[in-house]
Amino acid sequence: MIRLREVTEKDGPFLFEVYADTRAEEISTFGWGEAERNVFLKMQYAAQKHSYLHQYPRAVHQIVMYNETPVGRMITDMTEDAYLLVDVSLHSDFQNQGIGTFLIRNLQNSVEREHKKVRLHVLEHSPARQLYDRLGFRLIGESFPYITMEWRHAESSYHIQRSNDK
Repeated sequence: MIRLREVTEKDGPFLFEVYADTRAEEISTFGWGEAERNVFLKMQYAAQKHSYLHQYPRAVHQIVMYNETPVGRMITDMTEDAYLLVDVSLHSDFQNQGIGTFLIRNLQNSVEREHKKVRLHVLEHSPARQLYDRLGFRLIGESFPYITMEWRHAESSYHIQRSNDK
């Protein structure tokens, strides 16, 4: 039902649509017309794409598929000790249906086998933070307006907890 596939060149318009959708509520407060919104969103999307390519040159860019329909994107990168969840974005029509939870739990299961962590950056007041809290991520750093959160597999978390208790 839910699967990931690699991004192809044909996915450009869809990726922009998902990006624009994730910013729609914020942009609506600007009081701009459709043409102004589109120019701004295209500029911001290009900047984000450029930034991700330079900050995470080895990142894996994937399309989230739900019943063979593209519904979002997921970008992950690997460091020596952790998987970095660079971005997970779902079109608003597919949010709050368990897809994000499935994707992140799947990532957690993958890294657990490798005894690694999952790390991410999120806006401090983002609604996504509730999801990350619920899935066991813990705050490990702050750099306004973002926070850094991390999830460790159970065995690693247990050892860290135990060593702090002594």
